[in-house]
Amino acid sequence: MSKILEKILSKDIFVISFIFICLMIAFAPSYQFDYFRHDDWASACWDRIAINTHHLFGNAVLNEFRPYTMIFIYYSELFTEYLSGAKIVKIATIGIFSLSSFLLYKWLKIFNINSFYAIFLSIVLFVLPPMQVMSSTYQYFFMAAPILLCAITFSILWDIQNKNYNNINYVYGFILFIQLITFATFYPVFIIYTIIISSLMYFLHRKYKKNSSDQNAKIFMYVSAFIMYFTAITAYPPSAMYIWFLLSVPLLMYFKSEKKELISNFAIKVFIFSASTMIIYFLLGKFFAYILGIDTNHARGMSISGDFGKIFFHTIDAFRITSNLWDIKQYFKTGLFWDNYDMLIIIFSLFLISLFAVYKKNNNYKIGFIIFISISSLVFFTIAPLVLSNNGATMYRYLIALSPLAGFIFLWSISIVYSLFPKIIYENYIIGLILLSFFIGSIFMSNQTIFKNLVEPNQYEMNYLSNFLDKEIIPKIKNKEKVVIHHIQGKVNYTKNRYSLDEYNVSMTVFKWPVLPSIVMLLKDKGIYTQSRTCFPSKWEPDHGVFNLNWGSIELFTNIDSYKKNASKEADILIDMGKLDFID
Repeated sequence: MSKILEKILSKDIFVISFIFICLMIAFAPSYQFDYFRHDDWASACWDRIAINTHHLFGNAVLNEFRPYTMIFIYYSELFTEYLSGAKIVKIATIGIFSLSSFLLYKWLKIFNINSFYAIFLSIVLFVLPPMQVMSSTYQYFFMAAPILLCAITFSILWDIQNKNYNNINYVYGFILFIQLITFATFYPVFIIYTIIISSLMYFLHRKYKKNSSDQNAKIFMYVSAFIMYFTAITAYPPSAMYIWFLLSVPLLMYFKSEKKELISNFAIKVFIFSASTMIIYFLLGKFFAYILGIDTNHARGMSISGDFGKIFFHTIDAFRITSNLWDIKQYFKTGLFWDNYDMLIIIFSLFLISLFAVYKKNNNYKIGFIIFISISSLVFFTIAPLVLSNNGATMYRYLIALSPLAGFIFLWSISIVYSLFPKIIYENYIIGLILLSFFIGSIFMSNQTIFKNLVEPNQYEMNYLSNFLDKEIIPKIKNKEKVVIHHIQGKVNYTKNRYSLDEYNVSMTVFKWPVLPSIVMLLKDKGIYTQSRTCFPSKWEPDHGVFNLNWGSIELFTNIDSYKKNASKEADILIDMGKLDFID
């Protein structure tokens, strides 16, 4: 049986198919139901005429220097003019995760990790909370794409290390594909960029074809890796830190490897390459901000916090959240120290014990010390854009690189500690059963977490709002009556437990801005169209907003007090989301 499975796992097509099926099951509720989360509603108010007409364009491209954020949003929102289109994008996100998971599987295999363990790790580490959030929010496709770009970048760097240039043509084709989709936005600056990059890559590729020397190959691959990784950073910096997680694999397997010098050299090259690319990105962002007169001193701006206390405690808190791994229920702190830090303490203790075991086995303290310093550094690097910025909040989507790293440290430490104990009868069967149970459990937990904490709360609100539209608003609009809607925001969450700031069990209108787009999108699904440009408010105050629309107007109020104070005239319809009961 084992030999048959090994033969199956030797075929890439079977492995990637199995990974895709598992992730489709784990994330199934995200595409089985029609719903939007708060960030998704932005698509309702875009006319889809040009990329620079999107309301996020200025913020993404200019203020945050993340042009590929906008490019990936552009393509994902071409499919989401209606609610049903989000399913396509969510499945595409799962596809991105599947390819990334497959490349992780191949990477684990390089370091002699058993095929069964490799596929187990590559799947369970891709059903963690950050992946759940991204697969459940169609607009977060731009956060998923950089993960695949990082995995490809890492593969290119490994090929350079091993002087393997068999994949040059594939790399060349993929780079040109990225330039093609960039060009196809038809935005002048993006067109100029793609022409420059495409010309450079054509020149380097032609030079290599004429003379396939090691030097020419190396130059082409390094430039390709830089373009790939730069694209990842300019799409979503937290996701681009995934490259540091990939680096943890050879470093944690360092003590077993017979090629310690190779791993050391590779790790140094990856560090220099990645750090240099990040610095270039930061300096370019600062340069363009200076030229355009943009203030970068904000939460997501091109600025670095000088508060070392904040950096330290933010790092600890981020690792505290990720140390809970597949469990989202300890996101918020309680009053009890052990309840807050139990998993962090357990993982850290297991890690120290495993390092001691490595020392005893190799009789060399330097190996354990190298692993400890390296992995501790990687913990920081994976969340560097978060903790070094002026952003004080920690969301699961910011932890896309730290989460699999924490999971890998935990499972690696368990395997090392387990090796300290003597073998028992039927050991392989017992381990196999435990791993299978863990494997199925993680997929099931992901599925249920998404349904109960992401899909159900948002659908609950959408149905409530949709009933108002069907009964009260649409008949008036069809009678060509001008409709005045007053909308009062409700609770932050409609479930008894809230498990993150703006992700799990959070209201779709936790912010004021999604209110109008949600009404516009739901009406569009019912055949009532709103002029896109009217999605911009005529009045926008902290607790009050006004929109004048082709079919009427909407006034938004943050609470009942704001309503009593600011309501300009009597409404045809009052939608008080505060009257919506909690979900059991």
